[in-house]
Amino acid sequence: MSNKYINPLRVFISSAMKNPGDSSRDKITDLRSRLKKRLNHYHFIKAYTLEDGGPTVLTLNTEYITQLRDSNLAIILLDARYDIPVGVQNEISAAKQDGFTIQVQQISQIERLIA
Repeated sequence: MSNKYINPLRVFISSAMKNPGDSSRDKITDLRSRLKKRLNHYHFIKAYTLEDGGPTVLTLNTEYITQLRDSNLAIILLDARYDIPVGVQNEISAAKQDGFTIQVQQISQIERLIA
Protein backbone atom coordinates (compact mmCIF):
# COMPACT_ATOMS: atom_id res chain seq x y z
CA MET A 1 0.00 0.00 0.00
CA SER A 2 1.30 3.44 -0.91
CA ASN A 3 2.00 6.16 1.64
CA LYS A 4 0.57 8.76 -0.75
CA TYR A 5 -3.00 9.88 -0.26
CA ILE A 6 -5.00 10.99 -3.28
CA ASN A 7 -6.59 13.88 -1.37
CA PRO A 8 -4.46 14.74 1.64
CA LEU A 9 -5.65 17.17 4.28
CA ARG A 10 -4.31 20.53 3.09
CA VAL A 11 -3.02 22.78 5.88
CA PHE A 12 -2.24 26.44 5.21
CA ILE A 13 0.39 27.85 7.60
CA SER A 14 0.92 31.59 7.86
CA SER A 15 2.11 34.06 10.45
CA ALA A 16 2.55 37.69 11.33
CA MET A 17 6.24 38.60 11.47
CA LYS A 18 8.28 41.69 12.13
CA ASN A 19 10.98 43.02 9.83
CA PRO A 20 13.95 40.90 8.73
CA GLY A 21 16.69 40.73 11.34
CA ASP A 22 14.25 40.88 14.26
CA SER A 23 14.75 37.90 16.58
CA SER A 24 10.99 37.29 16.85
CA ARG A 25 10.84 36.87 13.05
CA ASP A 26 13.53 34.19 13.21
CA LYS A 27 11.62 32.44 16.01
CA ILE A 28 8.33 32.39 14.08
CA THR A 29 10.03 31.38 10.81
CA ASP A 30 11.65 28.46 12.63
CA LEU A 31 8.34 27.55 14.28
CA ARG A 32 6.56 27.56 10.90
CA SER A 33 9.24 25.33 9.43
CA ARG A 34 9.12 22.85 12.34
CA LEU A 35 5.32 22.80 12.32
CA LYS A 36 5.23 22.11 8.57
CA LYS A 37 7.80 19.33 8.92
CA ARG A 38 5.86 17.76 11.79
CA LEU A 39 2.56 17.89 9.89
CA ASN A 40 4.07 16.54 6.67
CA HIS A 41 5.42 13.60 8.66
CA TYR A 42 1.84 12.29 8.53
CA HIS A 43 1.33 11.13 4.96
CA PHE A 44 -2.32 12.18 4.90
CA ILE A 45 -1.38 15.85 5.48
CA LYS A 46 0.12 18.33 3.00
CA ALA A 47 1.17 21.58 4.69
CA TYR A 48 1.74 24.79 2.70
CA THR A 49 3.82 27.83 3.60
CA LEU A 50 4.77 30.84 1.49
CA GLU A 51 8.23 29.36 1.07
CA ASP A 52 6.65 26.56 -1.01
CA GLY A 53 5.52 28.96 -3.69
CA GLY A 54 7.51 29.34 -6.85
CA PRO A 55 7.26 32.00 -9.52
CA THR A 56 3.69 33.11 -10.09
CA VAL A 57 1.76 35.72 -12.04
CA LEU A 58 -0.51 36.25 -9.04
CA THR A 59 -0.01 39.08 -6.57
CA LEU A 60 1.29 37.94 -3.19
CA ASN A 61 -2.09 38.59 -1.55
CA THR A 62 -3.94 36.64 -4.27
CA GLU A 63 -1.47 33.75 -3.94
CA TYR A 64 -2.03 33.59 -0.17
CA ILE A 65 -5.81 33.75 -0.44
CA THR A 66 -5.88 31.15 -3.23
CA GLN A 67 -3.73 28.74 -1.22
CA LEU A 68 -5.85 29.40 1.88
CA ARG A 69 -9.11 28.71 0.04
CA ASP A 70 -7.66 25.49 -1.41
CA SER A 71 -6.90 24.28 2.13
CA ASN A 72 -8.95 22.36 4.66
CA LEU A 73 -7.33 23.94 7.70
CA ALA A 74 -5.52 27.23 8.32
CA ILE A 75 -2.94 27.78 11.04
CA ILE A 76 -2.04 31.44 11.46
CA LEU A 77 0.65 32.12 14.05
CA LEU A 78 0.37 35.46 15.83
CA ASP A 79 2.44 37.17 18.49
CA ALA A 80 0.64 39.55 20.85
CA ARG A 81 3.68 41.84 20.97
CA TYR A 82 2.86 43.47 17.64
CA ASP A 83 0.01 44.33 15.31
CA ILE A 84 -1.42 41.97 12.72
CA PRO A 85 -0.30 43.07 9.23
CA VAL A 86 -2.90 43.80 6.55
CA GLY A 87 -1.99 40.66 4.57
CA VAL A 88 -2.59 38.42 7.59
CA GLN A 89 -5.81 40.31 8.38
CA ASN A 90 -6.92 39.50 4.81
CA GLU A 91 -6.14 35.81 5.39
CA ILE A 92 -8.15 35.77 8.63
CA SER A 93 -11.08 37.54 6.93
CA ALA A 94 -11.01 35.07 4.02
CA ALA A 95 -10.88 32.13 6.44
CA LYS A 96 -13.91 33.46 8.33
CA GLN A 97 -15.76 34.17 5.08
CA ASP A 98 -15.09 30.61 3.88
CA GLY A 99 -16.37 29.11 7.14
CA PHE A 100 -13.07 28.07 8.68
CA THR A 101 -13.26 27.48 12.43
CA ILE A 102 -11.01 29.98 14.20
CA GLN A 103 -9.14 28.76 17.27
CA VAL A 104 -6.56 30.86 19.09
CA GLN A 105 -3.53 29.23 20.70
CA GLN A 106 -0.49 30.79 22.30
CA ILE A 107 2.74 30.27 20.37
CA SER A 108 4.24 28.55 23.42
CA GLN A 109 1.48 25.91 23.23
CA ILE A 110 2.26 25.22 19.58
CA GLU A 111 5.97 24.95 20.39
CA ARG A 112 5.24 22.29 23.02
CA LEU A 113 3.10 20.32 20.56
CA ILE A 114 5.81 20.10 17.92
CA ALA A 115 8.79 19.62 20.25
